[in-house]
Amino acid sequence: MGKPIGNGFPLGAVVTTREIANSFNSVQYFNTYGGNPVAAAAGLAVLNIIDRDNLQENAKEVGRHLINNLMGLQQKHACIGDVRGVGLYVGVELVRDRTTLEPAREETAVVMEKLRPMGILIGKGGAFNNVVRVKPPLCFTKEDADCLCNCLDSVLTAMEADEENSWFVPGAKSNQRTPQEIDDANDQYVNCASPASQRAVASSSSSVNTCLLYTSDAADEEDSVDLGGRRIIKKKKIKN
Repeated sequence: MGKPIGNGFPLGAVVTTREIANSFNSVQYFNTYGGNPVAAAAGLAVLNIIDRDNLQENAKEVGRHLINNLMGLQQKHACIGDVRGVGLYVGVELVRDRTTLEPAREETAVVMEKLRPMGILIGKGGAFNNVVRVKPPLCFTKEDADCLCNCLDSVLTAMEADEENSWFVPGAKSNQRTPQEIDDANDQYVNCASPASQRAVASSSSSVNTCLLYTSDAADEEDSVDLGGRRIIKKKKIKN
């Protein structure tokens, strides 16, 4: 565990079994700052505040409220392909097409930047950097969650209104592809980070855990690579 356990104070901790901890008795190990009493006091203070202010329950309750609100936005904005999370650690997956689940990587970066002047700092992650990561402090309130969702709604609405440059407009650009085009060119697009896509893989006839990585290079169309036991097949991206 890293810096969050010190609420900003430089503090880290390792949690393990007694058996593994005892194995250190047989090796020479030295850490100049190990067991620092000031760091230990900061860590204990954080734990005390978590208990005193019931922050775990707050994370559960506010997190549920946040996820429900984001799912409401998913019904309004076609670019939100999935909302998932536990407590206050939430991911919002942005896609260019809900049928193919093509990742909206560039658009996710734009959303991040447009939220910043509004006072909303978010991260992005996922295998394709198309997942908006929301991980606020444990003292996050329902009012804060509402503010976040309102700002995200505003940004997505503005981007959808820009029909010339937005992939987020229903029926525009990638969404204009016919079902046959999708079947022929995509086979089955799978976003490795999406539970919805994982269910699609599980229900398919193939026993190989596969995802398609779009590329503009026709020469790479049949190439495949192995990434951590997951087969990644490169396919040429469809062009309208």
